[in-house]
Amino acid sequence: MRGGGINYPVIGENVIMYSNSKILGKSHIGNNCVIAANCYIKDFDIPSDSMVFGQFPNLIIKPIKK
Repeated sequence: MRGGGINYPVIGENVIMYSNSKILGKSHIGNNCVIAANCYIKDFDIPSDSMVFGQFPNLIIKPIKK
């Protein structure tokens, strides 16, 4: 544990993660989010009601309209 403590992602309620998606580090995922297949999120904040595609640092975040 060099340089600080261990950091875990915080995942909100009603989050859907499709196959091979990964959330690592100090990430915060809001409520009602969809994480696409093969998506890689590291140390990033995703707002609630969002759909996420791609891989860090080139994430595509789209709002989900209700």
